[in-house]
Amino acid sequence: MNSEDVNGSTYQIEDHPTTVSTHIVDLVPRVQRPRVPPETIDLVHIGELSATLARLRRRQPWDPAQEHSTKFSEYGQVSRTPRFGNSWEFAGWGRTVRVRLEAENSSTVEAIGSLHNKATLGEWSSTAIAANDLIGSVLYTIGLAIIAAGQYAPISLFLACLVIYMYRFIFAEVGSCVPVNGGCYSTMLAASSKVVAAIAACCSILDYLATAVVSAASASTYFWNEFGIINVIGATVGILLFFAALNLLGIKESSYVSFAICAIHATTLVCLTGAGVVQWIKNGGDILRANWKDPSPNENAPLDIFFGFCVGMLGFTGFEDSVNYIEEQKPGVFPKTMRNLSIMATINPILTLVCLAIVPRNLVALYPNSAVTLIADAAGGRPLRIIVSVDAVMVLCGGVLTAFVGVGGLLEHMSADRLLPRFLLIRNQLRGSHHWITLSFLSLCLVLVGVTRGDTTLASLLMATSFIAVLLAIAVANLLLKYKRGRLKREVRASSGTVVAGILAVLVAIVGNAIYDPPMIGTFATFFAVLFLAMWGVLNQVRVLKVLIFVADAYPKLRKLVNSLISAVITIRSHPVAFFTNHDEIHVLNKAVLYVQENEMTMYIYMVHFYEQESEIPPNLEANCRALDRLYPKIQIDLILVNGKFGPRSVAVLAKQMGIPRNQCYITCPGEKMSGIGRFGGVRVIML
Repeated sequence: MNSEDVNGSTYQIEDHPTTVSTHIVDLVPRVQRPRVPPETIDLVHIGELSATLARLRRRQPWDPAQEHSTKFSEYGQVSRTPRFGNSWEFAGWGRTVRVRLEAENSSTVEAIGSLHNKATLGEWSSTAIAANDLIGSVLYTIGLAIIAAGQYAPISLFLACLVIYMYRFIFAEVGSCVPVNGGCYSTMLAASSKVVAAIAACCSILDYLATAVVSAASASTYFWNEFGIINVIGATVGILLFFAALNLLGIKESSYVSFAICAIHATTLVCLTGAGVVQWIKNGGDILRANWKDPSPNENAPLDIFFGFCVGMLGFTGFEDSVNYIEEQKPGVFPKTMRNLSIMATINPILTLVCLAIVPRNLVALYPNSAVTLIADAAGGRPLRIIVSVDAVMVLCGGVLTAFVGVGGLLEHMSADRLLPRFLLIRNQLRGSHHWITLSFLSLCLVLVGVTRGDTTLASLLMATSFIAVLLAIAVANLLLKYKRGRLKREVRASSGTVVAGILAVLVAIVGNAIYDPPMIGTFATFFAVLFLAMWGVLNQVRVLKVLIFVADAYPKLRKLVNSLISAVITIRSHPVAFFTNHDEIHVLNKAVLYVQENEMTMYIYMVHFYEQESEIPPNLEANCRALDRLYPKIQIDLILVNGKFGPRSVAVLAKQMGIPRNQCYITCPGEKMSGIGRFGGVRVIML
C-alpha cells in the first residue's frame, strides 16, 4: 500500500506482520502483572508516523489514583516511593514497525530535510575568519609577554609557536575524522560522554567570554590612548552592548567582510613590521642592547622564559576557532587552514623582537596594552600610530562579534543536545535570533567586566588559560579518537608522541599561569564552576527530581507535589532517541541502551534497521530487541524495520518523520569506507 505524507514523500507500508522471528526467548522472568506482549504493528498512514510512534510510547498517562500502596512494584523490586509504587517509571512494551521508504532520489527528499551542502568556504575565506582573532591577539599580547619575560619575550613566544605548530596536526586529525561544528565540545562528545563534553564546553564558553571582554577592553584602551575622550570601562560595556544588539538583530559574520578585515589588518602589521625594521636599522642596536642589559623580571633566564611562554600563549588565541565552523569548509580545506594559521602565528615573536629593538622596556611597562602603538609611534610617528590605532579598534571589535556569533552556535548546539535549558532555543519572532542565548552571554560578559574592573591583564590571563584548556581538550579527544575511533577515516594523522608532547606543553602552561597570577585561577575556577553546575543540573534534572520525589513521598500532605514531580519526570523523559544498527549482536545493542540510559533523559529508544532485501534482516534482531525491552522496564525499545537504502538522505527523511532531531540519532563508529560523519546526515557516532 502506498501513502503520501504532507510533505510529498511517498512511502509503501507493509500490510502483513513481520516474520523475522517466529519465537522469542525469555531472558528474564515474566512480570507479575500480565501485559500485552510485544507485537508487530502495521502502519496505515505514513504521514502520521510520528503520531503513531507517540501512541506506541506511553499510550495512557500515569494516573496516581490507580496506583497501589505497596512496598513492592510490579517488577518485584522494592519501591523507593511506597505510597506511589514504581509503575510510573514503567515505559511500556516495545513494538515492531515495518516501513518501506521510496523515492529516495526525489526532490521531495530535500524538502523534508536531507543534507544541505553548506561547505562553501575556501582556503583563504576559512583562514581569514580565524586569523582575525589570531593575528588580532598580537595587539594585547606583546606588552604582557615583555613584562613577564623581559628581553627573553621573543624566545618565549617562539617556543609557543612550536607548540602551536604541533597542534596544527592534532587539530587537523581531529577535524578530518570528526568534521562537525562545535569545536572541542562536539569532538569530545564523539569521543566520550556528555559529562566530559560538558567540561570541554565550559572551557570553550570561557574562551569566548574572555575573548569578548578582552577585545572590547583592548579596543577601548587603544581608542583612549590615541584620542583620550572616553572612559575605558564605560566604552567596554558600550561595545559589548552594541554587538549584543547587532546579534539580536540577526546580523552574522560574513566571510567576505572577515576576509577584508583580515587583509587590512595583515597589511597593517606587515607595514608596521617593515617600518620597525627600518627604524631599527637607523637607530642601530643601542635600544636592543639596553633592553637586553636591563635586569630581567625575575633575574633568572629560564624562569623568565617559562613565565613568558605561559603568558605568551595568549597571543595564539583564535587558532582554535576554525574547528567551530568546519562543516562550512569545503572538503580538504581544514588542514590547509590550520597550516596557514600556524604560519601566521609567527608574527608574534617577530613583532615582539622589533618592539624590543626600537622601544625601551620601561615605556612598554607603562603601557603594556598598547605596545603596538608604541612601535608605530617609534617607527612612523603620529600618522602611523593613528592608522594602527584605528586598525586595532576595527579588528578588536570584529573579535567581539566573532565571540557573540561563535558562542551562539555553541550554546544552540548544546541546548539541542539537552545539555542546557531548552528555552535557549526560543527564537525572536521579529528577527529570528536566539535572544536568550545572546542575553545570557552578555550577562556573563558584564559580570566579568565587573569582576576584573576593567583590568585587561587579569582578563587576558583568563583568556590565555581558557584557550590552553581548549587545546588540552582537543589533544585529549585526539587520543580518545585514536583508541576508540580507530576505524574513522583520517586524511591527516598526528603521531601519538606529538599529541602527548602537546598535552604536556599545555599542562605546563596552565601550571605556569597559576603560579604567575593566582587570582586569575580563582576567577577561572569560579566561572567554570558556575557553568559546569548549570550543565550538570540540566543533565541530571531527572535524578534530582527523583530524589525530591523520594523525600516528599514520606509526607502525605505533599501528595500533590509528588504528583507534579512525577509528571515532570515523565514529560522530561518523553523525548525519544534513535539508534541505527546493521546487525543483531545483542551485546552491541545492550551497550547502545546503556549509553543512552547514561547520557540521555529518555525512556524511548527506536532501534532502526535499513534493509533492501527481506533476507538481509538479521535473524535475531527482533528477538534481541524484545529481550532488551524486558531487561530495561524503564525504557521502551521499539524496532523499526525500514525497507530502503541506508544513507544521509534516508536518515534525514526518517528522522524528520519520527520527529527526532538528527543529533539525537546514533550509529556506532563507521569504517573508513563510509564518508565522514559530519557529512552523514548529522547522526552522532557513539562509543561502543
